Amino acid sequence: MARLSRPSGEVEGDLASRVCGAIDGWADRVVILLATGDATAQVFAARYRGAARIVRLATGSHSFAGSANAAELEAAVREAIACTHDAQPPTSHHSSS
Repeated sequence: MARLSRPSGEVEGDLASRVCGAIDGWADRVVILLATGDATAQVFAARYRGAARIVRLATGSHSFAGSANAAELEAAVREAIACTHDAQPPTSHHSSS
């Protein structure tokens, strides 16, 4: 996994560009869960233009830690896994003769 921490002297915009580039390396196999009331999530959503699917959950908690978020978070993660799994090309199986 590529290191995403900010090297000394790097400006914030460079870090954002590197993060978006890393996400785009996975193309449409990425699902990003964002809290609608979280300021960092709002900034990310405003800047990101890549192929990842964005799912917004109605909460202000960027960690989705509240008990009220548990069911919605679980449902979103299960759906993301199912969609990502379904999007994978079938594996070719060859038997040796």
